[in-house]
Amino acid sequence: MSTVHEVIVAQHSGLRVLGFSLITNKVVTEYDNEEEANHEEVLAAAAERAKDFENLITEVVGRIGGAQANGH
Repeated sequence: MSTVHEVIVAQHSGLRVLGFSLITNKVVTEYDNEEEANHEEVLAAAAERAKDFENLITEVVGRIGGAQANGH
């Protein structure tokens, strides 16, 4: 899902934006391919990477907070 619209509105409102994306499945683009994207694959990939993603966001937010506290 795209967050482009939300980012445009946030920027228009003067907010700074940082976005994260977790790619959870591959795109099936060939019409004759029998493989289909499915919701279970997305849920499984998200569950598998949830803790890593949480750690990444915690680290980035901590660094942003530290930089702001130091006047950067």
